[in-house]
Amino acid sequence: MPRTRLRPDQDRVREELKARPRSLLIAPPGWGKTPLSLRWAFDRARFPRYEHLHLAIVPNLGGAGPRHWKRQAERWANYRDIVVAPRDRQARHLLWREIRTFLNCPDWESLVIATYEQVRSDIELVRAIPWNLLIVDEAHRIKDRRAQQSKAVASLARVADSVLLMTGTPIINRLDELWHLLHVLDPGRFRSYWRWVDQWCAMSVRSFGSRTVRQVIGPRPPVDQTLARLSSEISDLVLQEQEVRGQGLEQIILPIELSGPERRIYDQLRRHMWLSAQETGGEDLAVWSPGALVTRLRQLVSDWTSLIETEASASKIKAALDLVVKGDLSDEPVLILTAFRSSAETLHRQIPGSVLYHGGTSHEGRASALEAFTSGKARALVGTIAALGEGIDGLQHRAHHIVFLDRDWSPARMDQALGRLVREGQEHQVTAWHIVARDTIDETVAQALVEKRDLAQALRQALQSD
Repeated sequence: MPRTRLRPDQDRVREELKARPRSLLIAPPGWGKTPLSLRWAFDRARFPRYEHLHLAIVPNLGGAGPRHWKRQAERWANYRDIVVAPRDRQARHLLWREIRTFLNCPDWESLVIATYEQVRSDIELVRAIPWNLLIVDEAHRIKDRRAQQSKAVASLARVADSVLLMTGTPIINRLDELWHLLHVLDPGRFRSYWRWVDQWCAMSVRSFGSRTVRQVIGPRPPVDQTLARLSSEISDLVLQEQEVRGQGLEQIILPIELSGPERRIYDQLRRHMWLSAQETGGEDLAVWSPGALVTRLRQLVSDWTSLIETEASASKIKAALDLVVKGDLSDEPVLILTAFRSSAETLHRQIPGSVLYHGGTSHEGRASALEAFTSGKARALVGTIAALGEGIDGLQHRAHHIVFLDRDWSPARMDQALGRLVREGQEHQVTAWHIVARDTIDETVAQALVEKRDLAQALRQALQSD
C-alpha cells in the first residue's frame, strides 16, 4: 500500500474527485497537487473494472520534471510499473509499441510519465494506445488552442476514461485561455471557441485593410456578474483550493536608479530602436519589432554588460550584491532569480559560495547545484525563473529568502518560483525581494503582472464563492 498519508484537505479533494472523472484542479504551488493526483489515480487502478493504464504528461524542466514525478509516484502509489519515457526517440517508439502488446493483461497497473514535447512528437503512436487515465500537470501550458502541443493533449483526453488537469493559474493573460482547458475536459459541451468567447468575453475589433481582427480584452461587463455566472456554469468541472501550508509571505520592493550611462543607453534604444557600434563597444545593435525592443530593454536594465562592452557594473547587479553579499542577507541561504541567463551567470561569478542553475546547465550540473545548496555546501542558488520555477522540491527546508533581479511576464511563472519556498514544510515566513529600476520597463512589467493577477484573482474568488 502507499507509504504516506495525505493531509485532511487533500483527502477531501480526493473524495470529491472520485465523483468527477474529468476535472480541472486549481491549487497554488506547494499545495501538493502531485501526491493527490497520484493517490487518486492509483485508487482508480486498484480494481479491474477501473482504469489501469495511466499516462502523466509533465513539464520537461531539463529532465527534472519526469524524475520528480517518478520519485513522487514511488512514494505515494504502488504501481506495478512506473515508466519514464526515454529521451531517445527510437527507444520511446519501442516503448509505445510494447505498451500495446500488454493491453490485454488485466492486472497490469502501470504509470507512464512523458513530457509535453515527447507526447507532441509521438502523438500518432501515443494516441493509438487506449489510455484509461490521463494526468496533465501544469495544464496552463495547453491554454493556446492552436498550438500542436495543446491539440495533442486534447486528442488523448477525448479517448481517456478519466482526465485530471492541474494548474495554479488557469488563465495567464486573458479569460479565453480557460476555454481550451474546458474543451479538453468536455469537448461536446465546449465545442466552439468563438461561441464561448461571444458569451463570456468583451472584444475589440480592428480593421487592417481588408482584414478584420477580433481580440479578447476581458470578461463581459459587468465583470463580477459575468465571472459569477461562468463559475456556476463550470462548477461541475473545476475544483479549487486556496490554502498553502507555510508561514506566510512578505514581498519587499527595492527601487533603484540606473546610472547616468545606463540611462543614456536605455533612452537611446527605447527611442530609436538602435545602438551604434560606438555605443555598444562592439557591433551595431538594432531591433525590428516592438516585442524584440521590450526584450532588449529588459535585458539592458537587468545587466547592461550582456549588451554593452563596459567595465562598469549594472546598477541592478550592484543592488543584488549589496543585499546578498554585504547587506541583510549576507549570512542567509538565499535563492536569486532572474529572467536572463546572462544575468544569472554574472551574479554567479560575483557571489562567493553560489551555485548556478539555468536552462543551459547540464543535467549533472543541475543535480550537483541542488545537492550543494540543499546540503549547505553553497549559500546561494542563482538561476533563471524559467528553470528554477517548477518541479523542484526541498528548497523550502534550506532557505526562506528569495531575490528577484527581474520579474517574468507570466504570473504563473512568478507564482511557481515563489512556490519553491512557500510550500508545505517551510518553517519560516518567506521574504521575496524585488529589485526594480525606476522609470524603466521594469515598472511596465510590474503593472502588467498586477492586471493579469487581478483577472485571475477575480476568477478564483468567483469559483470559491460558488
